[in-house]
Amino acid sequence: MSPRFWRKRPRRSDSSIASSTADNSAIAGESAPPASLDRKAARNSRLEMIAALSVVAGIVAEDWDEFLKFAHNPNWTDGRIAVGGVAVVVGIILEIWFSSRASSAEREIRDWYALRVAELNLKAEQERLARVKLEQKFADRTLSEEQALAIASKVREFAGQEFSVTAYWDNPESRGFANELAALLVEFAGWIFAQGPSGQMFGGKIGVQVWSHPDADPPTKMAAAALVSALNDEMLDAVPRAQNPGGTNVKHNKIGLTVGSKY
Repeated sequence: MSPRFWRKRPRRSDSSIASSTADNSAIAGESAPPASLDRKAARNSRLEMIAALSVVAGIVAEDWDEFLKFAHNPNWTDGRIAVGGVAVVVGIILEIWFSSRASSAEREIRDWYALRVAELNLKAEQERLARVKLEQKFADRTLSEEQALAIASKVREFAGQEFSVTAYWDNPESRGFANELAALLVEFAGWIFAQGPSGQMFGGKIGVQVWSHPDADPPTKMAAAALVSALNDEMLDAVPRAQNPGGTNVKHNKIGLTVGSKY
């Protein structure tokens, strides 16, 4: 038997598999290798099998005469080469079969890791979103530049509208948001701040309440409705309220804002 038919193949090890999958797992946002690598691996696997079968065919062709001699005259002297060739052919065939099984197992391990990484990434993203929602729930209300411009654009047509703002006197968050809202209406929408004699209130109210006199002129009522709609569009809870007429509360066209707690 020519020694050129003996070949040493690199052996796969569990440590190399684990290392490869661990490296893949460490890549943030990637739960599986690119499809091009899968196609390349499959192509190389097919080429490897073709090469191994070519070796088998070469051995059979080279030792065919020896096989025939041994079949007609079985003896160790004449059949040694034939027996050795058969052993090599069987060994290579088994090697191909076991290599295929090993490759299949490696793909299953890789797919399992990919699925696990995808599940962990999904869980981490869900936890992040839940944490963000929780932080937003308990964070102080504030107006971003985009929110301020969006609200102002919806109430600017009512420039010159008088309004007052009342906040919780002992709630820094309420006072801070009330100041932001008042500044927005004055600086970006052209409304006129006309605070009454009392500018503080005690607890019990949530969100922003927009008050107007029931007998106010239509532009005032429209301005109040537009402000409520603009605040709600930006996820800032706001509701319209009608003041009680009669007594000293005669008809007027000033809008009153009460800024309660966030929750």
